[in-house]
Amino acid sequence: MDYFDRLGASLQDAWSERGRLEEHFPDAAVEVLQRMPPAEALDRESLLDHLLDPRRPTSMQLAPQGAFGQPGFTVHHGHGFSIEVYHWLESLSAIHNHPFCGAFTILHGHSVHARYEVGPMSARGGRAYRTTVRLSALELVRPGDVVPFSLERHPLVHALVHVPRSSISMVVRTSRTEGYFRYLPPGIALPMEGAGEPRDRQLALLESLAATGDPRLSVRLQAMLEHADFELAMRLLSAHWPGSAPQPRAELLATVRARFGEDADAMQVVLDRALRLQEATSVREGLADPALRLVATALGYAELRSQVLGLLEAAGLEPVETLHRFVDEAGLYDEGEEASAIIAHVLVEGGGAPQALERLRTVYEATAIEGHEAEVEEYCRASIFAVLGEDQPSRK
Repeated sequence: MDYFDRLGASLQDAWSERGRLEEHFPDAAVEVLQRMPPAEALDRESLLDHLLDPRRPTSMQLAPQGAFGQPGFTVHHGHGFSIEVYHWLESLSAIHNHPFCGAFTILHGHSVHARYEVGPMSARGGRAYRTTVRLSALELVRPGDVVPFSLERHPLVHALVHVPRSSISMVVRTSRTEGYFRYLPPGIALPMEGAGEPRDRQLALLESLAATGDPRLSVRLQAMLEHADFELAMRLLSAHWPGSAPQPRAELLATVRARFGEDADAMQVVLDRALRLQEATSVREGLADPALRLVATALGYAELRSQVLGLLEAAGLEPVETLHRFVDEAGLYDEGEEASAIIAHVLVEGGGAPQALERLRTVYEATAIEGHEAEVEEYCRASIFAVLGEDQPSRK
């Protein structure tokens, strides 16, 4: 397909005119992609036929199979840059920066783009940092939109979640990589690459032991935490927090607090906030309906009720009606969990724990609700619907 060769030649010329300065590559990319819109030049069927053509000459692929995209293809190598096309069934949910410069666009489907503002970075041990990570925008990206990124002139910390299954995106990027981080709201940053040997293998073994119900798992986790730096402690807790019961979590946190003092509180806030995103991501991956997948994505990333409603409205959906349908049709509740669904509907309407308790008392006998007030308040505070209860930053 000669479009990629023509695009690559135009990028080479536009970048050369800017002195091949890496920070100016995104400007060249935006100019060329707007002049040669890929969404107009490439239809989905011809693109897939090209990628699947057994006679097509192959070139070095930058992303290892399974690492990014399902799958990804390097379709052009230029002098110091490449053009990559990614087919998506599910996106990576991690919030990240880019260790290179360039721009991305959507070829097919649409995506939720969560942009973040990041404050000063304060080293905390290993290669981990304390910082502030605040959602600044939650928006839709459609075919034809072009988003630049670089280290300095166009800094971008974001998560890009592709909604319809399947979706196709394209990235034009420089080759050099530098400073790749994963950001955990509201305030920790870790290197995107692993912890290195031998820690990566030890972490993998602990995860295997957790999966098989090893009876000495907690003892082994405690022993490693007692000698961990901040980065390793965060990696250990991130892997085991979701599957741990409250008491083991409290014991792990006590060990971390004895070692890191008040930084342990920041760890706990990050870990609890991550639970909502993990739950929403798991729900989205079990859905096929694009509208319901969009809702799950919005609930995972939003920090304000207005951000959820605005995103659904931008997609041409009636927000509250769509949220009610999500509660009823997303398969969240098993038989016997009707009370949770009732609470979720109250949160969709903008209510909170008092309104949820009142609604439950109208459905069930008032005596049946007595003693469950704390559970209702916890669901309103910690479920994936928590952000809908009031237009204030989520505490998770």
